[in-house]
Amino acid sequence: MQKIYFKSNHNYIFCSVVVFIYFLTISTCWLYSYFNYENMINNGYVSNKSISFKMERMERIADENISNFILMQYDSSTPNIKYVQIKGNIKLPPISYTKKTGLDEKKKVAIIGTSVDEHLIPNEYEVVGYFNTPRSYKLKAESWLISAENIDMNNGNNFIFSSPSSNAKEKLYFYLGVKNIEEISLQKYGTYSLRSNKLIKTTIYLVIIFFVILSTLLIYIWANSDRKLITVSYISGHSYLRIVKTIFKYKLSPFITMSTIVLIFSVLSNTYYLGLWDNVWLYYTFILYAYLFLIVLITHVFTVIKYSLQRGGRRF
Repeated sequence: MQKIYFKSNHNYIFCSVVVFIYFLTISTCWLYSYFNYENMINNGYVSNKSISFKMERMERIADENISNFILMQYDSSTPNIKYVQIKGNIKLPPISYTKKTGLDEKKKVAIIGTSVDEHLIPNEYEVVGYFNTPRSYKLKAESWLISAENIDMNNGNNFIFSSPSSNAKEKLYFYLGVKNIEEISLQKYGTYSLRSNKLIKTTIYLVIIFFVILSTLLIYIWANSDRKLITVSYISGHSYLRIVKTIFKYKLSPFITMSTIVLIFSVLSNTYYLGLWDNVWLYYTFILYAYLFLIVLITHVFTVIKYSLQRGGRRF
């Protein structure tokens, strides 16, 4: 019995186009996250998922092991002076360090905006750098007084809690050990309320949906492009399973290889070059990878069933 041969150039073209659209989609996802990160910087490093709240008293930290967050504390009369706790390995806004020590957890250090007078910083804090954020008028005027000390309510009863984790509010409650906080809405905070920003985010979101629909349509066309060969192969005596195995070898394997390379490239880029405040875009990369793999697999298997087993006819 002769082997089944699928047109290699034909399949590689379809495969390459689908993988390229996959790359464009995850690039757009990264752009969406980057846009959110830029908004975060422009708003004084406050994201639209940050938790702003008031708290009148604080006895002690409930769980010191909670990490990966920034907690800002300030008085409403001096909102540009923030007492900051940084826990864990998280991405900070761009900073130009003037001291080699950087952010030493054992010391009280200050990061200030370029328009802040260094002499106004309390003596116990050492200025080790400046915010390198020329487009953020908020960070230009802010002072971050960073230390590992516990919360001192004398520094103010206003707080902003930010974490790249998806369960930021739960993390905050575990850290403070209380839930009786007066939460303040950030829906109309800074640039997040601008119509232009909302329009850009909506446009990027629609582009992502378009790419997903386009790739799904191309996969369907790709799977059906060999329907005649599938029917002829089945009638010629090739079993359903053998046809599926051949399709996996000549069509699915190249797709898996190429898309996996793109996935690995995305992970490495996020780790070493393109890391943002959170990894949301990378989560979408994995989800889309799984989605495309399942669509390619299911569509091709269904096509084989449709044009072989369901065709019937006399086999030789």
